[in-house]
Amino acid sequence: MSRSLRNELTFRAYPSPVRHELRRLARGGPYGAHDLHPLIETVKALCDEEVIEDLVQALTRTVGLRRPLCQNRRFFLDWDQVRAMAAAGLEIGSHGCSHRIMTRLPAEAAKEELVRSKAEIEHRVGVNVEHFAFPNDAANGALVTAAATAGYRTACLAEPVTRRGALGIRLLRRVGMHEEICGDGRSFNEGLLRYWLFRAPDGVPA
Repeated sequence: MSRSLRNELTFRAYPSPVRHELRRLARGGPYGAHDLHPLIETVKALCDEEVIEDLVQALTRTVGLRRPLCQNRRFFLDWDQVRAMAAAGLEIGSHGCSHRIMTRLPAEAAKEELVRSKAEIEHRVGVNVEHFAFPNDAANGALVTAAATAGYRTACLAEPVTRRGALGIRLLRRVGMHEEICGDGRSFNEGLLRYWLFRAPDGVPA
């Protein structure tokens, strides 16, 4: 696997930091999900959606993986499960329709993601959707205004955030469950979650 990655000419077209992370992983493993995080974050920061898909295809070919990787395994909730969660009292918010990073989209495409995802969840689940988490936490003033206009009361985005955004929308910092919330890499640790919430920026509620 490492030799095929080093010799694959396809990877020369990708940004240098991406190639650096690929070379790091090509040195050998075994690796866990935590080891892949730097590559994933680097790719999301530097590559648009078409390049990311191209990279996934190139890696799949290079290491001889079949797709889908896990036959008959579901990685996402279905609508019945979402409705059950909502009925149990969990707040259901939106994360967009396609997980495209909105700062890279034309204004109308970003607005469509905000509006359509909200409407779809409300139709499918029967709840008001008032909370939005920007993919990759990437947003700007115009996107915050668009989220407020679309009817969201809160929006999660990267630091720094302020207490209020445009049109009174509340801006929050999102705590990802990959951020050392699982102490042993396998199980949820409530103490670590409380620590992350405690050290969140001032004015950002849990």
